[in-house]
Amino acid sequence: MDRKTISQHLASSGAHESARHFIDLLLSVPHDEGSSSQLVISRAKNRTTVDFRVLCTLPDTQNAPGLTHPAAVEVLGVALERAPDGSAYRVHRIDANGYPVERPMDRRYFDSHPVFGNITPETLDGQHMVRVPRFWVRGEILDRGPFAGSPAWFISDRHRPGFRVHGGFISQKFPDGAPYFFIGAYQASMDGDTLASVPGVLPATRMTLDQFFDAAARRNSEGKTGWGIWTAQQAAAIDWLYLIEHASFDCQTAIGQGRVNAADVADVDAPDVAQATYRGIAGLWGNVWQWVDGLKIVDGSIHLADPTDPGEWIDTGVRPPRGGWHPTSFVDPDRVGDLFIANTLAADESEAITTNAHYYGTDKGEYLPYRGGNWARRWRCRRVHAPPGQPALGRQHAPRVSPRFCNLIFGA
Repeated sequence: MDRKTISQHLASSGAHESARHFIDLLLSVPHDEGSSSQLVISRAKNRTTVDFRVLCTLPDTQNAPGLTHPAAVEVLGVALERAPDGSAYRVHRIDANGYPVERPMDRRYFDSHPVFGNITPETLDGQHMVRVPRFWVRGEILDRGPFAGSPAWFISDRHRPGFRVHGGFISQKFPDGAPYFFIGAYQASMDGDTLASVPGVLPATRMTLDQFFDAAARRNSEGKTGWGIWTAQQAAAIDWLYLIEHASFDCQTAIGQGRVNAADVADVDAPDVAQATYRGIAGLWGNVWQWVDGLKIVDGSIHLADPTDPGEWIDTGVRPPRGGWHPTSFVDPDRVGDLFIANTLAADESEAITTNAHYYGTDKGEYLPYRGGNWARRWRCRRVHAPPGQPALGRQHAPRVSPRFCNLIFGA
């Protein structure tokens, strides 16, 4: 057994906030008869500092692999820091207060988390789906800690002050957020004239977005409603989860290259397609481009579908940037429905957070997005920023027929 010290420093916190964090952290760590804790509150130069330390016994996981992993802390975050010389970006794991996380976070850690550990495969109506539980998010520019001034993204398993339910769970039926949604475990295929999510088949291609809408709707029947295609907000919910778990904007390095260096489309569960899998959701990038619903550019401005009022669109007033291809900052997520949308761009990918966010360079007309790259797209993964307007897809009411797919969704 190893002796470990877990320390958390809370600077300039109010008394109630400090007490809450003290209790949260105290409950999050294992205790035995040899454990001890200490809370020191000091005030100097009009600044209050709270120092909470727990000395406890944790299992040596290398020598005792069968022991239970420590309970997961429910609020997790990452901060994006740019190197002092401006040459690179680094992602750091942080706690709810913006301070570095000292405890290890491996796969078993996230499997014990109440959000990540409850992303589970299920079969509905013969379709292979993945259940994504509701979670809450917060995006901000940190004003404290070693990463002050850096953008940060947080996930919580429940509502907390400053958090909002992720937009991917909001609907007309659940304006406060559905308890879950289901996303297809595989790139969508066709079962006759109906959209499907099953292994061992080619993805559906060369269909318009309207054709995908119709094919998904055919799976609905009396007592079995809720089927559709995934929205940009639901795809972004997967982005948030991936980013927090892997603490990286480069998912091809963190997970796998995917089918991006091939001559043609492959089955939805082909080995290289399956490389691009996050928690059971296969083919998130590569193989074929991916339509998403609920997002469009109209005369240069980003519009979001109103999830509580079907058929209505919200003009965010946000206009995608020009003058480069690669994001160097993102729009505040509460302005764009919790999507990762570039706010500024660089011409050279070496200067960017992540590579290849391609926007359609016009202020005239109405355009729809797609994402993910295809079998011959060798660029590095763009999954984590859900760009709002790739090269032109055609007008909304007359989309061009092209080799793009979508993903089957079932909503609560």
